[in-house]
Amino acid sequence: MEWGKSSANILTITRLVMSPLAFVLILGYRNELGASWYLLVAGVLIGASDLFDGRLARRYKAISRWGTFLDPFADKVIVLGCALCFVLVDRYWALPVIILFAREVLIGGLRFYHVSKGYSVPATQLAKFKTTFQALALIAAAIPILKDYDILHVVLIWAAVATTLVTGVEYIIAIPKVKKANSAERKETKTEKESSA
Repeated sequence: MEWGKSSANILTITRLVMSPLAFVLILGYRNELGASWYLLVAGVLIGASDLFDGRLARRYKAISRWGTFLDPFADKVIVLGCALCFVLVDRYWALPVIILFAREVLIGGLRFYHVSKGYSVPATQLAKFKTTFQALALIAAAIPILKDYDILHVVLIWAAVATTLVTGVEYIIAIPKVKKANSAERKETKTEKESSA
């Protein structure tokens, strides 16, 4: 049972540890613009671990502040790391990746700060689309037979940028609401304790 509760975080850490493999594969296939079937297989394994760690966390009711921070952090390392590698092998333009980096550094910093203060802003439905577009953009760039179809990965990477920026704005707007709700909950808990004392 204890293993079940920690298995989600173990999978997330495993995903984080596996990420350099994807980076090496992209850079190693520079002549193919980073595309290879090996990278696609590695991406599927990494994506599967992302899918299952969330399910395990919900199944064993093991959702924690640490897990809430670690899971999106692992996603960011993988997505931004792969995107940067694709820039280095001339698969992606630098501009969309720079925008992604800037947004993730800003929102990631805010998320870390608020998690450390006990606040957790839940992901919106659009955030799930953001993750989907980012994954599709990376998959399109990784598949060798799509190497010459630039328009596909260009559309997908800019769709990922658009949803990433919008969800960043959503996060900033949601912070005051979460703080207000959290403060009200703490006051209510304090009142209940005082009443029962």
